[in-house]
Amino acid sequence: FGNRLPLLGLALVCATGAIVIAFGQSLAILGLGCALVGLGGGLWPLLGAATAAEFGANEFGRAFGLLTLFIPSGALIPFIIAKVRESTGSYAPALIALAILCLLGGAACLMLRERREGNPGTAAEAIVADVVAPRT
Repeated sequence: FGNRLPLLGLALVCATGAIVIAFGQSLAILGLGCALVGLGGGLWPLLGAATAAEFGANEFGRAFGLLTLFIPSGALIPFIIAKVRESTGSYAPALIALAILCLLGGAACLMLRERREGNPGTAAEAIVADVVAPRT
């Protein structure tokens, strides 16, 4: 079934966790929200599989390296959330914004090409194949 649906599902789980944390009132509900967001750590195996399917074995290292370039930007998120809390008095706006970003990322995952029998294995090969011999 490819990588699109698991990545979309993971985005939905993370977005749900952020919303639960934003509006949760009890410790149990907040714990559930944290557990859902924590499942976001499952992104890495899926991201590796999706990168390999999209770019192929020869370009995997370069593509995955570029993806990991964005990891340090995640270190700014706690500071941004704290600043929003200081400005608004609530964590909800920042957590809702993170949930929206998760959903946008999940929507972007739906644009991944999936490898199917008889089709080229990477996006670049598929583009070349469509130019050389368009599908009917």
